[in-house]
Amino acid sequence: GDEEHSVKFHKWASAVVDAAKKRGVSDAVYLGEKQDPGVNARATKENVTKAFQDASKRAKPEDEIFVLLIGHGSFDGKIGAFNILGPDLTAGDYATLLDLFKTQKISFVNTASSSGAFLQALAGPNRAIVTATKTGGERNETRFPEFFVEALNGDAADNDRNGRVSVQEAFTYALAKVKDVYEKEGHIITEHATLDDGN
Repeated sequence: GDEEHSVKFHKWASAVVDAAKKRGVSDAVYLGEKQDPGVNARATKENVTKAFQDASKRAKPEDEIFVLLIGHGSFDGKIGAFNILGPDLTAGDYATLLDLFKTQKISFVNTASSSGAFLQALAGPNRAIVTATKTGGERNETRFPEFFVEALNGDAADNDRNGRVSVQEAFTYALAKVKDVYEKEGHIITEHATLDDGN
């Protein structure tokens, strides 16, 4: 994307990685558009695939896997994709990568436009799938990632006050914030975030 979006996305991704490390997650991997500070590798199809394969080899059976996509998405009417450097990864590609984790609980959060196209392809037992849009046809830039990241980096979303923010709590927080922004601006909501918890 353009420089403005690159800077914004890097800021959000870095904030999530920093928050994870502060909470004791030692195995956080960040693939980004540029080789910025804190970025393990550039986000190419090859590097993303390798990161999933490597993580699946390290993961213990009871581990929890958290995947967060921040950026732009696309949908051609049939196939949803997350835009990266070079060839994009489709919802089907991510489904194959998630299948590498046989026993682990997975939270997969796609905050991009058209991310709703990922829901059906990725849903399943032991998986919480969050998308910023309800369908692939919601193509406008999303506001959801800003507030989802905000939820993960503070305690405002910690409704049960247990000292950590769950995916459900972050989702609920971001959903409310997005609605407030659209209402304050007097705009029709063009994104409808969705959560499928595997049930």
